[in-house]
Parts: sequence; C-alpha cells; structure tokens
Amino acid sequence: MKIKITVFVCGIILILSSCETKESKINSAKEVVMTFMNNLLFDNYDTMYDLYPSFKNVKTYWKLNDFHITNATLNNNLITVIGKSYDTELFFEIEKLNGKYIIIKSKGLSSDFGSNLYKYCKRIGCIRSNSYDEEISKICIEKRYQFNELIRSIKEKIENNFGMLNHNVTKSSYGSVSGEITVKNNSRFTIPKYSYHLYINYCDNKGDILFTSEETLNYESIPYGQNKTIHVFELNGNSFQKIGVSLKIINAVFIEEIIAEYAEGNNCIYSDNL
Repeated sequence: MKIKITVFVCGIILILSSCETKESKINSAKEVVMTFMNNLLFDNYDTMYDLYPSFKNVKTYWKLNDFHITNATLNNNLITVIGKSYDTELFFEIEKLNGKYIIIKSKGLSSDFGSNLYKYCKRIGCIRSNSYDEEISKICIEKRYQFNELIRSIKEKIENNFGMLNHNVTKSSYGSVSGEITVKNNSRFTIPKYSYHLYINYCDNKGDILFTSEETLNYESIPYGQNKTIHVFELNGNSFQKIGVSLKIINAVFIEEIIAEYAEGNNCIYSDNL
C-alpha cells in the first residue's frame, strides 16, 4: 500500500512539474526571441543558432537595437511572437522541440526583405506572401545575378537611346566655339536628375574624340521621348570638325525601382517586358 501511494504521489508531482500554462509558454517564447535579438546585435553565432538553428541559412540580416515585442499568441503548440523596430514589423514562430523552445521561422530580419530585389522576385512569382526569411534569402541570392544583369541591360538601353537631334555650334575667329545642342531621350524611361552625366564630344573628321566637356544639365530630369536644349561654349575648339553627345548613368537606383515596380513574370521566370 505504501509503495502504491508513493508511486501515485510521484506521478502527480511529475505531471504538475511537466505542465505549463499558456502564459508560461508565451513568456518562454518571448524570452527566446529577446535573447536571440540581443545576441544578433553582436553576431554571437553559437547562441543565435542554438535558439534559431535554421537562421544560418539567412545570409544577410538586420541588426535592430530598438526591437520590442508587441504581441504574442499561442495556437496549439505553435507560438507566434510579433515585434517592432521603428516602422518595421517582425514575425517569429516558436515551438518546443525536445523540451526546448526554439525559433523555427521569422519574417523581416533578412536584409533582402522589402528591397528592390525582393520586390522583383515577388513580381515574377518567386516569392509568395507567406514566404519567410530563410526562403527569401535563398531566392534573392539565386536571383541577384539576373537582377543585376537586368539593371545593366536597361542602363545600356537608356544610354544607347540618348542622342543629339541637331546643333548650331560654330567656331569664332578667336578659336572659341559656342552654340546650342538639342538632345533627345529616345528610351522608354525618364532619366531622373543627378542620376547621369552628359558629355559633349568634339571629334575630328574620322569621328575620333579630340576632347570632351561635361555639361551641367543633370540637375534636370529628362522625360522619355522629350528634348532638351543646352548651350555650349569652349575657348579652344579650333581642332574639332564634328560634334556628338553621350550620356552615362551614374546612379542606377531609379532603374532598380523601375524593375521592382514594373517587371512581369510567372513561376519565377522574368517575361522580358522592360
């Protein structure tokens, strides 16, 4: 009889000790998230990967020293923790595996999340609305080269479709040259101000460039299909026989934004619409 009572009491103690309330589960999950975020600031990989094993597959990530938890919910054995850093919302899913709470998914930590590359991948069907950091990082790495090649291709199209319509540049008897040059953006894209350099090329009869001057037009945007007229003046221009223009894109952020907003595709295949 004494043995039965002892076994019964031990069983009750074991049950009570292994029983967690909803509140304690949520608090444990919150503690895991906060510990992970604090260690993330210092790249303490051992602790980070212990609390969030699959995070090693997220190659680039944000370090957020102002992170705070705003909400947490429990659904069956899955705990969802929501936090915020400034205006960025982050999501974590936590489970208890082998007696230990670990993060199994997150969204918002990958530095690719919300980027122009991310938006491109989403527009062509690589990233779904329910994709998490690990998947987002993997897809963005795979598509980065394609994205950069698309930037390069559009940049070249803009530069190659920009040219001179006409000019009335003439030489003076003193050796200077002056006049007006009308240029046109024949590309499909508006070229924003400060994103380009415009050069006037003074050439010999063969078309070889003798000297170049940079114009200050770049404080103005050049809409697609539109003309711009610029005035030029050079003191020493006796040697030139022909004149031309060239445009170089120096800041391609606007091209990234065009791709992020207007690229089309399906099943992770770009349709080449730009």
